[in-house]
Amino acid sequence: MIIGLGNPGKKYAQTRHNLGFMVLDELALRHNLQFKTGRGAYLESRMSDGSLLIKPMTYMNLSGQAVQDVCRRYTVDPNQMLIIHDDLDVDFGRIKIRPTGSAGGHNGLKSVFNVMGSQDIPRLKIGIDTPDRRSMDAEVYVLKPFFSHEKSVLNELVKKAADAVELFLEKDLNSVMNLYNRYDKNDTDESSDELSREIIE
Repeated sequence: MIIGLGNPGKKYAQTRHNLGFMVLDELALRHNLQFKTGRGAYLESRMSDGSLLIKPMTYMNLSGQAVQDVCRRYTVDPNQMLIIHDDLDVDFGRIKIRPTGSAGGHNGLKSVFNVMGSQDIPRLKIGIDTPDRRSMDAEVYVLKPFFSHEKSVLNELVKKAADAVELFLEKDLNSVMNLYNRYDKNDTDESSDELSREIIE
């Protein structure tokens, strides 16, 4: 089960908080899929291998309610899930994969963890940078569209995240982590630039 977090409606479609939805849309496009209403507060699409793509329609802070609805219909172990979400603590243009860990202040994750009773759910973090707190609160920042200078990277970033999801489905979480978790913030600027080009290209 691949769960992309976001908010429903055109108002939020191109905002940072909707990166989870954007990645699922990219996967649906690649595999010629359509989303349909599930038996609850979510949209679903099924891939040829049987994997489910899930978009919660409850708005971000209540994402867990939609996941609970899905789990009432389908029996899925938490380690067979992958949650895709934006992350303020990851640099824009980067993705990171984690098998477990706290919600880190992300209300959508908090909601899912509360419902599932566990934080041991794999997640794919897509970096959106931390805003300048003096000019914009994080709660406002995540609901804003991307800056013009970010849009040239955005499409490639979404495609890269979709590639990571496909690798997760074809192989396993460790394979995805080994390939994508190579960036360290302690790297020199030169090596960071090199990795940035590598990820984007």
